[in-house]
Amino acid sequence: EELQSILPSTGINLLDEEFQKIVTDTSRNENGMVELDDFISALSKERSFPECNALPGVIKAIDKIKDKNVDYEDLNTCLQNFCIYLSKPEFKKITELTEAGETKKVNFKEFIDTMMSNTECFSEKL
Repeated sequence: EELQSILPSTGINLLDEEFQKIVTDTSRNENGMVELDDFISALSKERSFPECNALPGVIKAIDKIKDKNVDYEDLNTCLQNFCIYLSKPEFKKITELTEAGETKKVNFKEFIDTMMSNTECFSEKL
């Protein structure tokens, strides 16, 4: 009951029938309480969460950012891991406007700010 009342605040809205099916498929501890890990696992099998599909890529991208900087050669891959796809001309334009230090690293926030203000698909939405 407590779990069911908390789910909507996490953005997960289930019908009573869906919730009951998942709870039935979930193991319980010695106190009869649902194991949260098992519940989430059963939930992911029952429901597809497209936003979670991007998580591995986002984690890879974050891993490439060290001290707010990313290696120049990793920039495009890093963007793609964040599900941002720029055309070759757009990417070239942004990299030309972005200063890479002697270490061949770019401040990722500055790069994103430059991209947001100098790329047509983003600047239109500002």
